Amino acid sequence: MAMAPGKDAGSGVAQMNQPESTPGMELEHAIGYSDLAGGLYYHPNGTHLVYAAGGTVVICDFSDPHTQHMLAGHDGMITCIALGSSGRYIASGQGGHNSDVIVWSFQDRALLFRLAEHDHGVAFVDFSHDDRLLLSGGVPEDRKILIWDMSNGCIVSIVQHDPAPTTVAAWGGMVRDIKRRETRNYMLATAGNKKIVLWSLDPYSGDITANRVVCEARGSLVRDVTALAFSEDGETLWCTTSTGDFVGVDLRTKQIVAGTNQGRIYRVRVETLASIVVSENHRGSVTCVSYARGVSDRFATASVDGTVRVWDTSDYGVLTTAVVRDAGEPLCLVLTQDMMLTGWRDGQIRSHDADTGHLLWSIDNAHAGGVTSLVVSHNERFLVTGGMEGELRVWELRSRDLVSHLKQHGQRVTSLALFCDDVHALSVSRDRSLICWDLRSESQVSHHSQRMGGVNAVALSQDETTVITMGQEKRVTYWDLREHHPVLAKELSKSRDDEGLSLAVSHNGRYVATGGSAAVVKLWAYDTVDLIFEGTGHSGAIAGLSFSPDDKQLTSVGADGNIFVWNIFG
Repeated sequence: MAMAPGKDAGSGVAQMNQPESTPGMELEHAIGYSDLAGGLYYHPNGTHLVYAAGGTVVICDFSDPHTQHMLAGHDGMITCIALGSSGRYIASGQGGHNSDVIVWSFQDRALLFRLAEHDHGVAFVDFSHDDRLLLSGGVPEDRKILIWDMSNGCIVSIVQHDPAPTTVAAWGGMVRDIKRRETRNYMLATAGNKKIVLWSLDPYSGDITANRVVCEARGSLVRDVTALAFSEDGETLWCTTSTGDFVGVDLRTKQIVAGTNQGRIYRVRVETLASIVVSENHRGSVTCVSYARGVSDRFATASVDGTVRVWDTSDYGVLTTAVVRDAGEPLCLVLTQDMMLTGWRDGQIRSHDADTGHLLWSIDNAHAGGVTSLVVSHNERFLVTGGMEGELRVWELRSRDLVSHLKQHGQRVTSLALFCDDVHALSVSRDRSLICWDLRSESQVSHHSQRMGGVNAVALSQDETTVITMGQEKRVTYWDLREHHPVLAKELSKSRDDEGLSLAVSHNGRYVATGGSAAVVKLWAYDTVDLIFEGTGHSGAIAGLSFSPDDKQLTSVGADGNIFVWNIFG
């Protein structure tokens, strides 16, 4: 079938940012789900699920939670996704400045076309019934609907929005003549501003015409159309005006998959409506991550959705969920073998049972403005917290009594670390300072200042001889507390926007992991600070990093709502 000639899609195949030589890390699993309308698909092969998670397309296998592929090519949040009826193609569009549509090969798990004709954002994508055509529609500011040829990635036709924006669109098979015979023209429908328009497209000439307005409703009681679907026989067009989402029907197995705005994905059998949970996910930015000391088969995360979850790394299912309401966002988290300890924007410290999720206790008004950092002593007898106003406080864990109050920082305390003796502590702040404290005498041991910009994270080397910091200066900095100036500093990247936000040192002392506003997880050799690996896939700032106690995995969490688990080699 020769489609109408058009403009080339431009770029060829984009490779994932994973160097083939000296691999130190690979993405093992992604936890995350973007609850896009029509954004969850049951693949025709009956064994795979396709959906978007932040800026990544996820393909997972129902039979094995460890068999998962992540398609990374967007540098922003995915706003729409479509799966072809044959299962050969996946299309995804993103918002923002680089509002590209990417077409992926399901079989090869590879990028086929990058379609870069939209501006401001992509609102919807949809494949024709035979997968030969793809339509993509921009946001109202873009004012374009484009039809693409899937054999070569060229444009077949362009439809300009009228002043009223188009919000949804769908293909409907072939146009039929008066005797109900199929013609060579494709039928599609668009909707927006309370009206639905049927279109006829000649794919050979590229001509597209509006046949008629199906309905144009007026009056305050009529809502906007939010979804469109043709019946299998092409005789009926169904539309919805609710905010609900129903996707991914496989008629052969009589099963559907459905996603909710609570972050859960279900597999439902149509005859009985019996359902099982395929996966759980946070439904907002994930702010922190923690492993318990000596336990590598589970980790905890906290999210702005008000939940704290413990995950099982054997199947990436949820072991425990704690729900906190009306507390603002969680700012820090420590998992012990028994408890999930969290600090919140409302100034409270909360402790939940790690097995049941039940609230054990809370400390009200621990820090005015929010508890920004938290660390538990190695003997688990006390905890140290940092606050929004620059103060450190030490709490007796059993009684929750305030033991001491330390105030030297002029701005928010961003990160804390404890030496193994449980006497000396490190704190860093947005005031550019690094302070070492003697908790027993409640005094400063040393005070260092970064040259410019606030410090966002601090970590200790495995042998506790070196302190590592990172922040607005966009460098990884090594300190010897006996020296006034840093002993080593390495640029995170050449980008001015790559602010360092999260930092972790492996327990074996071999690696340093960093993450920040550029949404890239970086693994560095500890001794030389040579970059070993750059892990892409996140589409938002990386807020937290943590190595498993056995150093076999690194977990990253981000503002895109995703949790990535990386395998570490070597």
